[in-house]
Amino acid sequence: MPPKKLTGQLGRSILNARTSLRPTADGSLSAVHTTDIDEKAEKAKKMQSATQMTDFEQFAYNAIMAERDFTAEKENAVVLQTTSFMAKLEPTIEEIEAQEQNWNNLVIPRRPKWNAETTAEELHQKERESFLEWRRKLAELEMNEKLVMTPFEKNIEVWRQLWRVVERSHVVVQIVDGRNPLLFRSLDLEAYVASSGTKKNILLVNKADLLTVEQRTAWADFFDESNVKNYAFWSANREQKKLNEQKAREHLESLGEALPEQEPVRDEQDEGDSRVTLLNRDDLLDYLASFTDLLGDAPATPSDISSVNYHTKLQVGMVGYPNVGKSSTINVLMASKKVAVAATPGKTKHFQTLELDDRMTLCDCPGLVFPTFLATRAHMIANGLLSIDNMTEFRQPVSLICRRIPRNILETGYGIILPPPKPEEDQNRDPTADELLASYAFQRGFMTVHGQPDESRAARIILKDYCNGKICYVCPPPTVKGEWNGVGRHGIRIEDVKAAESGNIVAQKAKSKRQKKASKQKSTKPTLPEEKEDSPYARQEFVVAKTKGKFANSNFSRQKNVHLPVAVRTITELRQPMKSTPKE
Repeated sequence: MPPKKLTGQLGRSILNARTSLRPTADGSLSAVHTTDIDEKAEKAKKMQSATQMTDFEQFAYNAIMAERDFTAEKENAVVLQTTSFMAKLEPTIEEIEAQEQNWNNLVIPRRPKWNAETTAEELHQKERESFLEWRRKLAELEMNEKLVMTPFEKNIEVWRQLWRVVERSHVVVQIVDGRNPLLFRSLDLEAYVASSGTKKNILLVNKADLLTVEQRTAWADFFDESNVKNYAFWSANREQKKLNEQKAREHLESLGEALPEQEPVRDEQDEGDSRVTLLNRDDLLDYLASFTDLLGDAPATPSDISSVNYHTKLQVGMVGYPNVGKSSTINVLMASKKVAVAATPGKTKHFQTLELDDRMTLCDCPGLVFPTFLATRAHMIANGLLSIDNMTEFRQPVSLICRRIPRNILETGYGIILPPPKPEEDQNRDPTADELLASYAFQRGFMTVHGQPDESRAARIILKDYCNGKICYVCPPPTVKGEWNGVGRHGIRIEDVKAAESGNIVAQKAKSKRQKKASKQKSTKPTLPEEKEDSPYARQEFVVAKTKGKFANSNFSRQKNVHLPVAVRTITELRQPMKSTPKE
């Protein structure tokens, strides 16, 4: 089936935006008066993250930033038709060369220089001009057909929060996802922080518990070769579980109940290499506290002159993409939930300071999406940069998962049996997206109204499992040229994987899961009370339940019951003559 042609771009967006407005009584298109505008709502709207804009929104936003006005000429609009089709999963040689040539152009907006004598109006004007120039440079890169840029933050208000965090902090901690650190790392942010001369960068590799020791060692070697001086491997999810267990034990101790025996947590560590050690909460706090020597050397910026604790406490800024564990790391360090956790940008509106202890203060920055290059949109969806619930094409991202995750792990992890390759095909080929989605949908009972497997629903569940680490793949460092075992440490037991290679444990595990699910549904499934044959009442809920829904009975007749809850005489009573009861 040929790809669906998409209507395009600015002309169609303008027409849709104009037709969405309803004319008022006086003939104007604006139905909101200045007295009806909610100031709080408008202020919150300004702080909303804007990673993806329509062409009309982007055109209007640039016009506002440049302080230009445009008028339509007799509403003559020309709609240009464009096509969009994504069929490849890996970049071509030309695309790789284009990315290497333009990699240094992926910069972040800088805040213009200012001092205490600069007024707020002058500073805002300089910021708008600098931000607009930055947007124009990135627009030139987007016009290159060989480059595929990720959606990036386009709201200047969110970037202002980053500027304030960088200016205030002595140490800027950039949190990245350990499964693909280079995707979530911004080299220009490190250059921006280092340009002050006294501030330090720390690269905190989160979700490192999903990586094996060999994978962590390969990334540590790459960081050393790239002259990354300060980096550490960390798992906020692992430390949060430890805190929850500790709080549960303290609660049981306060109640005087017997405590269960706690098994020691054994992490996969390399005793000979301290670089790949997973830091716990105390180790990370001590590592951050080791930068307290910057207090006497870091000069205060004009925005920090009024800060009393700037020269007495270490200011640590936490920066990172959404869904990399920035908020989870802050909550673990604070040993309580201080920051809301969200997978999409825009949850944290402003930067906030959290007093950690007498030594440090944490500066939380809103989640930012930095501009970078990727091969296709399938990589964006698989890495969580685009919303999974709003995607329209799901086979390409699932095909990427099928190429990365081995067949035996998919079968063991989901309890399914994938169709084997045909005799004329390569027996070692990867499963296709249709095979995986159909098998998973049949196994879970996801069917459409036409009796076909609901592949769209199955794709969303599998992609979310991939983003959450249930099925894990770790991207190799650029220095690795040979074979790379990218399968990480996910929730699937290695014993089951090894047994699946030698026996038919997949079918046994799938059968046990089905039995467990059936028993659970049987225990929690609501039952309809049986209606007695000679019951004097025939209630309405029995009629509805026996004619519709999961309790429907094809042999049930509405004529046997009365809808209203009134007394009804049975056939036996009707045959007998009525007896009058004497009055007392």
